[in-house]
Amino acid sequence: MTKTPSYAILGYPKLSSRDEKWIRDLRVRFDELYGEFVEPHVTFVFPLQGLEAPRIAEHMRAVARDLRPVPFVLRCALIVKDAFREHTHIFLVPDEGFAALVRIHTRLYTGDLRRFLRLEIPYIPHLGIANSLDAQECKDVADDLNETEIEIPGVVRSLDLVRLQGRTLETLVSVPLKDGEPESED
Repeated sequence: MTKTPSYAILGYPKLSSRDEKWIRDLRVRFDELYGEFVEPHVTFVFPLQGLEAPRIAEHMRAVARDLRPVPFVLRCALIVKDAFREHTHIFLVPDEGFAALVRIHTRLYTGDLRRFLRLEIPYIPHLGIANSLDAQECKDVADDLNETEIEIPGVVRSLDLVRLQGRTLETLVSVPLKDGEPESED
């Protein structure tokens, strides 16, 4: 039996090669759920079923027309209990760029995607780096990371519609954000 695909909208950030390697190494060590098959990313629209990819892509393109690249700086590791599984996650969360990333999420969950927004789950823009069934293990790793005073600058320059099927992820459409001045935090 083939599992029904889900669709999500991600932003793969541009990071320095050193920071990207550091994040990938953490994900290989600590991210048993996603580390092997999805690159570091910000999720703007969480996996959904019940809407065809062409309609999602059309909506994503329309929203992206008005969006500029979003610079951010990750400075905090945060532990978050998964809403659907027994796992706890470690997120790298931006302080700079937080509001602009939330605005992208908000704009995407309009029109055809509005009915898929899960209001019972808070949206925290992040790069996921780890997960475990042992919440204390996540707490210990997050505490260690926060002791190092993380500072990882990056920029989201495009939105990607992806299809997830099992542990396979395929990019269907990538839409660059508008050239010009980056989104501000005003």
